[in-house]
Amino acid sequence: MAAHSWLARPPSATARVRLFCFPFAGGGASFYRPWKQHLPAAIDACPVQLPGREERIAEPAYRRVSNLVQALRSDLTAVFDRPYAFFGHSMGALIAFELARALRAPSFREPQHIFVSAHRAPTIPARRRYHELDDTALVAVLRRIGGSADAALDHDELMALLLPTVRADFELCETYRYVAGAPLDVPITVFGGREDSEVAVDDLHGWRSESSAHVSIRVIEGSHFFLNEAQAQVLSSITAVLAAPPGARASDVSA
Repeated sequence: MAAHSWLARPPSATARVRLFCFPFAGGGASFYRPWKQHLPAAIDACPVQLPGREERIAEPAYRRVSNLVQALRSDLTAVFDRPYAFFGHSMGALIAFELARALRAPSFREPQHIFVSAHRAPTIPARRRYHELDDTALVAVLRRIGGSADAALDHDELMALLLPTVRADFELCETYRYVAGAPLDVPITVFGGREDSEVAVDDLHGWRSESSAHVSIRVIEGSHFFLNEAQAQVLSSITAVLAAPPGARASDVSA
């Protein structure tokens, strides 16, 4: 499959750095499309469209991280031809991290930075089995966590279409098993919500062991989908990091 099948739009040929954005469980590339308007021209936001959602709704969603990462590494190599970074929220953070690990080989260009948002350190196993819930209970989880409009959650026909992908995404996250390996050489910025009921602030600190470069932890006011209210703050941090000279260090912890 070609790279364009995974991207919501062709990447810029002139931007200094490409920012590949991976979605949360049940989310699609459309969540990140507005970012292009809020980032400087030098940073090209490239939303990644996974199977099972939006224009790829007819394709089955992946249920295992390893299979998805293998496909992404194979198909996106062509657009890793210039400096790039990863951003992932919740499920997307796990995908971004494991894809970066899979790109540690002489034949691949590694990302220059990884931004992980609303996800515990990968060494901490999943504490819940949402993918095993029945549809009613799963909708209740989505309503509690946030990120989905109540109108959509109340629309039975729409949810019947979307829940298989949501369930597959949760299965992908909840069956993930961390495999020990050498830390990445890539700096990592970790964003977390202070009131996140899914990911405690203490669960973020384990990310420090996943990179031999700098790891910055930034705690933001808000719940699991703090990104909705704090988009400007997050994009400002991303811009500052990607615009900084190589080797510059951000503040270690921002409260």
